[in-house]
Amino acid sequence: MPKAGGNFTINLDDFVRTLNATGDNIGEAAQDGMKDIARSWKQQSRDEAPIDTGQLRRDISEKLNVGGGANVEIEMSSNTNNGSFNYAYYQHEVRGNKYLDTVAEENEDKWRKSLEDKLESAAKKAGW
Repeated sequence: MPKAGGNFTINLDDFVRTLNATGDNIGEAAQDGMKDIARSWKQQSRDEAPIDTGQLRRDISEKLNVGGGANVEIEMSSNTNNGSFNYAYYQHEVRGNKYLDTVAEENEDKWRKSLEDKLESAAKKAGW
C-alpha cells in the first residue's frame, strides 16, 4: 500500500539572528546600566560622606568587574589613609557613618528598576 508523505520547510534565519543579537544587546545594556549605577552611587556617597578636609569624599572610587555577557559587578570603596590610620574605615565601620551602604540601600529599588528598563529596551531592540 502506498504511503502518503510530505515535507515542509521552516525558515528560522530571522529567529536565529534575533536570538544571537539578544545576548550582545543584553550584555551591553547590563554593562551600561551598571556603569550608570556606579556613577550615581559614587556621586551620592561623596555627597553623604563626612567632610573635614574633603579627602574622604575624593577617595571614594568605583570599579566595574565585567564577566561574560551580562555578568557585571560593582565594587565601591573608600580608602583614606594617613600613615597607618585608615580614616575611611574609621568613619564607616567604627563611627558607623555608613555613607556607602546607606546610599546603596536607599537607591536599591530605583537602580533595579532602571537596570530592568535598560534590559527590557535592549531585548526589544533585538527584536523581542
